[in-house]
Amino acid sequence: MNITIKPNSNYWIANNVGSIILFILALILLGSDIPVIRWISLVIMGFTYIKGFYDYLYLNSLSWVLTAETLEIKSGIFSRSKNYIELYRINDYIEEQTFVERIFGVKRIILLSSDKTNPQLTIRGIDDSNNISEIIRERVEFNKQKKNIYEISNR
Repeated sequence: MNITIKPNSNYWIANNVGSIILFILALILLGSDIPVIRWISLVIMGFTYIKGFYDYLYLNSLSWVLTAETLEIKSGIFSRSKNYIELYRINDYIEEQTFVERIFGVKRIILLSSDKTNPQLTIRGIDDSNNISEIIRERVEFNKQKKNIYEISNR
């Protein structure tokens, strides 16, 4: 059964908190009587708006599809790209949350693999309550057993 993973919309907010604050400050300064400050405010508002809009489009174009044997990464706003990681190549899993991500209930899952094109893959904006890393781990272990792949350590 395929599982499609998409970033939570709260991740956009968590990822753009600084830009949102800067936009609000520029909006407040727009009411200034000094023309130079108003122009600077407009420029800041324009840049933060464009950056936020681009981030929003990019996050909405991003998805990961977990199949029985692969993890498919789809990305791209104007042109699409698909990358595949064989699950048996995944070696380690890391879940991370910044303070702001904890506030908004999202996390990042970092997958470390022996894949040549994607040795470190970050799945961004996953709902904190989502237990997808456990599902990935189970499928990785199943594929390693199926292909008779074992880890050898020198310790």
